Amino acid sequence: EGQAHWNAGLDTPENKSDADDFGFINALIDKLSATYLIDEDRIYAIGYSNGGYFSYALACYYSDRIAAIASVSGTMLLETHGHCDPSHPTGMLNIHGTKDSVVPYHYKNNDNLASIEAVLEYWAEFNADDNSTLEPTITSESLVEHHAYHNSNGQTFVEHYKVIDGEHIWFNFAFDGLRTNMLIWEFVSRYSIDGLISE
Repeated sequence: EGQAHWNAGLDTPENKSDADDFGFINALIDKLSATYLIDEDRIYAIGYSNGGYFSYALACYYSDRIAAIASVSGTMLLETHGHCDPSHPTGMLNIHGTKDSVVPYHYKNNDNLASIEAVLEYWAEFNADDNSTLEPTITSESLVEHHAYHNSNGQTFVEHYKVIDGEHIWFNFAFDGLRTNMLIWEFVSRYSIDGLISE
């Protein structure tokens, strides 16, 4: 439709064209793997807004290739939320503002988009083990709340930065001495296809 976008669903009216973006990413990974020395067990998907939708879809539908994801001002399409079935525990970081007027924080699961609460609940439950608690540990700095969901071994697979009064932007805040881009890298780089990387 003349606008840059990702088709983030397999069969959804949210797709804006007939481009096969999943096929493109698969081909891109194959090409990069054949051309460069990369660790195929540590491929990450990070996206903003519609790119966040696509990152979630890659983690759900192509989890054999994606180790961890991060979404900034994005959420899951209801189609993705309803059909997500990753093959392995998957690190998920979500950064979202409470005053996002484009992708509202408190969607009531309409307009084909899941609420941020529903997204966090899905990934916390998916990554949980039998003795996990789904209640996050919450710490705050200035107008940012950090929510970390742990399993019974104290391992964290899901983190969320709730930006109070934050709008629909790529955020550039600092938390615990790290700015947004470094927070994202510090999170995703802890994971491989096999889960948390031993330090």
